[in-house]
Order: sequence, then C-alpha cells, then structure tokens
Amino acid sequence: MQNKLKNLIYFTLNFHSQLDCELKNQSPEYIMEKWNKYIGFEIQDNSKINGSQIIGKFYLDRWGQSQYISYDEFSTIYNYLEPISNYDLSELRLEMIVDYFRKFVGDLEMINADIYNNLHPLKLEAVNKWLEIPQNKRYLRLMTLGI
Repeated sequence: MQNKLKNLIYFTLNFHSQLDCELKNQSPEYIMEKWNKYIGFEIQDNSKINGSQIIGKFYLDRWGQSQYISYDEFSTIYNYLEPISNYDLSELRLEMIVDYFRKFVGDLEMINADIYNNLHPLKLEAVNKWLEIPQNKRYLRLMTLGI
C-alpha cells in the first residue's frame, strides 16, 4: 500500500499549483503519461464525473478532440485535482487526497503498486517536506499498516 500511496502523492502534488505545474497548463500527452505511470489504470467508470460545462468548454477550447486524453479522462482527473490544488500545501493533508481520489476516481487498490519516482528534484524535495507534516506522516503510516 505504501507504494500506491506514494504514487498517488507524487501524481497529485506534481500538478499542484504551488509546485508550478497546474493541470490546465499541461499538454494532454503529459497528463496521460503521468496518469499511466503513477496511477496506472484506465479510467472506465465516469459515473463520478461532474459533467460541468466549464470543464467541457475548457477541454474543447484547449485541445479540441485530443487523441491523447478523452473528455471523460480529463474530467475525472480534473475533478480530482482541481479542489486539491486550491489548498495551500501547508493546509493540505494526505487524508484529503485519499478522500478526493476515492470520491472522484475510485479505489486506492487500483493504483499502480510499482513505485514511479520521476519528479523533478525540487518537487521531490517539496513533497518530502510535505510528507514530514505530522498529520501526513501519521496517516501514511496508518494507511501502510492497513489501519
């Protein structure tokens, strides 16, 4: 479970606004590359999607009919990441990331179990610092132990 959680953390914080890599500013190829490497499963069930017209307009204006990321895939990823990106990193907790993932994407068990650590060294330093926040450290330990 620890590798799955780390992959989730790396993917999520890679697109956090405070780490200078907002989802809306990335190419569809990059988004799906990171999704496939860190998360590692195909988005099938889009019943958790909020079919927002704003998301649809942004998607079509930005990429048209992208061959790299479907509207459903983008909507799922966007609905998961957007609320998280609005939190200051000092206030964001791992428990919130897990809750949002479950709400908008699915079960943590579906996440790739093979660790993929391809963050830029400065981002990795920021993530490691974030993981040292006592609440995040404790939650990671509890989730790893299955508690």
